[in-house]
Amino acid sequence: SASFAIPSQETGLVDRDTTLAQLIAREGEVKFDQYWVSIDETYAYHTGSLIIKRQNRTAGDFIGSEPNVHAINVKQQYNVDDEIRVRLFGRDLLSENEQPVKVPIKRESVIFEDIFYRVIDVDSDETIFDFGESDSSTRVSSDSQGMFFDFHLDLLPRGRTYAFEYLIINRGSRTVVRDRNVAFKVL
Repeated sequence: SASFAIPSQETGLVDRDTTLAQLIAREGEVKFDQYWVSIDETYAYHTGSLIIKRQNRTAGDFIGSEPNVHAINVKQQYNVDDEIRVRLFGRDLLSENEQPVKVPIKRESVIFEDIFYRVIDVDSDETIFDFGESDSSTRVSSDSQGMFFDFHLDLLPRGRTYAFEYLIINRGSRTVVRDRNVAFKVL
């Protein structure tokens, strides 16, 4: 194993008139031949080549985001023995740039990679259980239909009203969003 770096302005010569930096700038890559041989060079263990390409440079994605997530299939009440699969719909409000149209459009859900949920008591605003970041216990999954998580309602005390909050880690920022569309009671 070997690690190395080639400075972008390397002045070592590839041939009489071309530096390594000029070759990479012109061709976008450079090919190195590899030889792993015995000390006396009488036996070759491995020969091959290695191609190193110029790093693609792009403008950063410095556009802010305003993530919003809400459940789309939660009922108003459940029995304590119920197990539900909560489906989520995600939006990034700042990145949406839709022009008004005369016919209805169907908006696709944004899939956030790092999202966790927690449960809040609506009446007391108390956190019943918090985001499980350290052990990924409340991490939201995704499939071909979008984001979801499975929830066992026997974890919650009966007779109370609850809501979900979501921690969205996106583009290096952490945002907590309360699901305003959902409040459910456990019977």
